[in-house]
Amino acid sequence: MIGDFLVGLNKPCFGGQYDHDLGNNQFSKWQPYLPNNLDNVRSFFSEVHDIDLVRIWLFEGMEGLIFDDNNELVSIERTFLESLKKILDLAAQSNIRVYLCLFDAWAAKHRPATLNAMGLIIHGTRFINNTLTKLCEFLSDHAATIFAIDLMNEPEGLIEYNITTWNELESALNKWCNYLHNNHDFKCSIGWMRRKNAAKYSYLDVDFCDFHIYNESGEIPYYDRNDFGKKLCIIGECGYPVVDDSPRQLALRRDYGVWIAKKMMIEACNKSYYGILPWPIDGPQMDEANRQLNSTVVQLARQLKTGANYFNNPSPSTI
Repeated sequence: MIGDFLVGLNKPCFGGQYDHDLGNNQFSKWQPYLPNNLDNVRSFFSEVHDIDLVRIWLFEGMEGLIFDDNNELVSIERTFLESLKKILDLAAQSNIRVYLCLFDAWAAKHRPATLNAMGLIIHGTRFINNTLTKLCEFLSDHAATIFAIDLMNEPEGLIEYNITTWNELESALNKWCNYLHNNHDFKCSIGWMRRKNAAKYSYLDVDFCDFHIYNESGEIPYYDRNDFGKKLCIIGECGYPVVDDSPRQLALRRDYGVWIAKKMMIEACNKSYYGILPWPIDGPQMDEANRQLNSTVVQLARQLKTGANYFNNPSPSTI
C-alpha cells in the first residue's frame, strides 16, 4: 500500500509547554505559550511542509478546559480556540492535515491535581454535551485540514492510575466515537500504548486502529488486517525508547534516535501499515537531533510521493 502510505510527525506540545501551549489551564496556572510565540508554529510547519500529517495534543493536563468548583466540565476557553485556529490555518497553508489528540492519559502522572477531573470526564456526560460538541462545531470550519481525532493518548495510563476500569473506559471511548460518527464527519481513533490493546479493542467504533512502538532495533511487526477487525492501522508514535535522562541514555537517543525512526518508517511502509508518525527525540539539548529527524521524515515523504523505490528495497546504506 505504498501509494496510500501516510508520513507524519508528532508535535504534541509547541515549545515543549505541556498543558499550556495553546490555552489557559485552571490546574497548573501557567500562561499560554502560543499567543506570544506564533513564529515557532509558523517555522515548524514551514520546516516540515512536505509531510502528510502532524499529530497535535489538545487537552493534555486539562489545558483549555473550563471547570466549575466541583471539577465538572463547563466549556472550552477562548484563548485555546484562538490558538487552535492559528495552528489549523498554518497547517492548511502548508497542505498538512492534523491528527488531533484530545487527552493524555498520563496526565495523572504529570499533573496529579487533574486526576478527579479526568475521572468525571470518563464517567459523566458533560464532556460530550459541553466540550466535544463545541469543539466539533469549531472544527467544522476546518474540516479539510482535520485528518482524524485521536480520542486519547495511551488510555492504559488511566488503568494504571486507577482512574477507571477497562469496562468503563471502553464504554466512554465508544460513546465519544458514536457521537462523532452520528453527528459529524470526523474520523476517530484511539492511540493505544500497546499493539495488543489496539487489536483487542478494534471492534470499537473507530475508523482505523493506532498503537505506539518504541524499541532499540527499529523492527515493527507485520500488519495483519485480521488482527485489527479488518481495519487499517497507523503507528501513531514510534522511536528510540526513553529510559531516563542519564548522560548515557541521552547520548544513545541523540546518536540513534533518527536512525531508529527512519528504519521504523521503512518497516511500516513495507509491512502494510496505513502510516507512521515518529515522536520527537526527548531530552535536553536535542534541537539538532530533532532538526535531523524532521529533515529525514520530510525526505522520506518526498521520496514516497515521487515514487522512488527507496521504501521498496531498504538496505543498510540507505538507513
